[in-house]
Amino acid sequence: MPRRHGKREVRAHAAVNRKRVTVTVTDEGGPLTGALDALRVDPEAEDGRGLALVENLAPAWGTRGGGPRHPGRRVVWFTLGRPEPTS
Repeated sequence: MPRRHGKREVRAHAAVNRKRVTVTVTDEGGPLTGALDALRVDPEAEDGRGLALVENLAPAWGTRGGGPRHPGRRVVWFTLGRPEPTS
């Protein structure tokens, strides 16, 4: 479902199986050339904390360009383990 964040369109997709949830977020920004630089958050800034949150909460994550399906866009994905059911 597309959403707008500022002037950019953002799309999120979640894939769920028995062991994990993988979330993929695509936006209109260019590819992240320095993902580690994006983790350095200015404490006075009102935005820019997304990757820092992902880094701290997700055991697996990454970035890539949008590819042929989404040219000129960037993709951030992360995977979270599903909790074990309780009896």
